[in-house]
Amino acid sequence: IGIFLLALAAMGIVASGQMTAPAAKENSPQPATHTAADIAMLIERMGDADYQAREQAEDDLVKMGAEVKPYLQRAAAHSGSAEIRQRAAAALLRIDRAIDNAPTLITLHVKSADPADVLKEFARQGGIPFDPLNGPLVNGGAEPITLDLDHVPFWNAVDQFCRLTHYHAGAGRTRQVMLMAGASTDVVGKTFGQYYIAVSSVVASRAPRYGTPIERSDSISFTVFADPKVKKVLSFMVPTQLDVAEDENGLSILFPSAAQTPMAPATGNSFQFMENVVAPDRTGARIARMKGKLDMVVATRLDDVEIDDLAKSV
Repeated sequence: IGIFLLALAAMGIVASGQMTAPAAKENSPQPATHTAADIAMLIERMGDADYQAREQAEDDLVKMGAEVKPYLQRAAAHSGSAEIRQRAAAALLRIDRAIDNAPTLITLHVKSADPADVLKEFARQGGIPFDPLNGPLVNGGAEPITLDLDHVPFWNAVDQFCRLTHYHAGAGRTRQVMLMAGASTDVVGKTFGQYYIAVSSVVASRAPRYGTPIERSDSISFTVFADPKVKKVLSFMVPTQLDVAEDENGLSILFPSAAQTPMAPATGNSFQFMENVVAPDRTGARIARMKGKLDMVVATRLDDVEIDDLAKSV
């Protein structure tokens, strides 16, 4: 899986409440925007004599997403046209794949609510537990919060929660979200599909060399958080493929690239990696832009296999 690193725009080197949430376990679907007649017309068009028309109809149905699945299921099972049955089945697979690869969405509207209750609802909708390690979420005394989230990606919702409660999420070895108190509210992070990448720290150092100007180099630590749909991050390639790194004046601060090593192992649904940039004295004060690619191996399904009697099965 290739994902792009975030653009670090203008980053400095430096009580009881009310809660409403979807009743169902899964995220509430977006309201349907297409009539049954529209959908039926497209399904019928998948059997058109013109190949381009058939292709376009299937693509249009896939773009409609989950709302057309019942119609496609009926067409795949009962249509009198073999072409429509095959295309309906193919469209269902494409929709399911798109859903699996999309971020988990959180819908939650709270007013003056207990943060602990908010976390319970996040855990219910996301299907992943939260583990506060310290602070008021453990010791008591957490201030109530207000959130208005409507189909917000899981990690964006967690980010908003953390900014309100002054917590931050940490990388862990188990499939859970660890929260630690004492976070700043100006954390730099961005969601890329099913992944949220945040800057963990920036460390600046100066390296004097005899007869040459003193150069400053910066080490930037990132934390990658995978969506709950990603059951486990197995490994990732280091170093990452960094294509662009610039200060606010557009000056490149790319560090000389190093050869990539074999995949580094990872555990749980989050991990950390580091990038180096060169910052000569003539550069600006901010890392304004970074772009690159991070390759990962992930598991999207975990299965348990039960064997009653191994000796008899051989």
